[in-house]
Amino acid sequence: MPWVGYGTYRLGRNAQSAVQAALQTGYRHIDTAFVYGGQTTELQVGHALRDAFRQKMCNRHDVFVTTKQWREYHGYDESLKCLELSLDRLGLDYVDMWMMHWPGPCWESKVGQSKESHGCDKRVEEDNDTLWSRAKPGMQRDEIASIRAETWRAMEDAYRSGKTRSIAVSNFTIQHLQTLKQTATLWPPAVNQIELHPYYPQNELVEYCNREGIVVQAYASLGGQDGTKTKWKKLGGRLLESPPVIEASNNLSCGRRAITPGQVLLRWALQSNVAIIPKTICPVRMRENANLFDFELSDDVMDAISKLGDHVDEEEGRICWRTEPLRMLNFD
Repeated sequence: MPWVGYGTYRLGRNAQSAVQAALQTGYRHIDTAFVYGGQTTELQVGHALRDAFRQKMCNRHDVFVTTKQWREYHGYDESLKCLELSLDRLGLDYVDMWMMHWPGPCWESKVGQSKESHGCDKRVEEDNDTLWSRAKPGMQRDEIASIRAETWRAMEDAYRSGKTRSIAVSNFTIQHLQTLKQTATLWPPAVNQIELHPYYPQNELVEYCNREGIVVQAYASLGGQDGTKTKWKKLGGRLLESPPVIEASNNLSCGRRAITPGQVLLRWALQSNVAIIPKTICPVRMRENANLFDFELSDDVMDAISKLGDHVDEEEGRICWRTEPLRMLNFD
């Protein structure tokens, strides 16, 4: 798996052209998901891949394609159905990595947000009993771990059948991983893709994954798109504007090519032994986001950036999934 991939979350109508530009820039890892773009992004990624193959920009074996099973399809048969739909949209016989996108339930009725997505609607607070009563049948609080195990069993069989070359998870906590390990016949997951940045470093989870041989892959490495002005103010400002990041950018840019604050943050992740999937529709930033291997952050700079999260408690540091009522993943 290429350590620097291209993410496709919230690309909207730009997904096809953006993925084409990313491939032309040299990216060879494309990360997408069943649910992205209201279930339209996979189709656009597929069009971009076919165009790239037809133009001989690259071939199928050159490109590492990741997609993700959505929680609406938890369970054995439903998960395999989800994969077939993804493969059809992508126009592929197999994916290189298939992830379980979310360890929690799908909601039977609107809860916490007005749509089944990562949307930005006003969050609705509900007590746990009311909340779980709205989970789909088979995904109640005392059932979710079992149906997750069935999803993983489907993923194991998809791997054995060649429909995916690796299987992985996303947004899993230590508890979720420990529970899944008890029933898994293929272990460990290749990757755990999680929100990770200096305000939300998830150090204990990263250490656990390292011990288990699970690669940690970060999304929202630059802080993500779900932060509000109030949120950023509470955290101490946007990561891209934080003093240690700006200082590192300025110092590294002296006497050589410019190193942007975004590149500093991405390099911080890489030097923390974390894979990344930054996304942008800007070709210049695409090149910047991939051009990370001819400079290095000193130990002092790494420490200064890491300390940005010292004053932030866990719940405050999480920026993404802000409308999801179970966003802190504190369930079995």
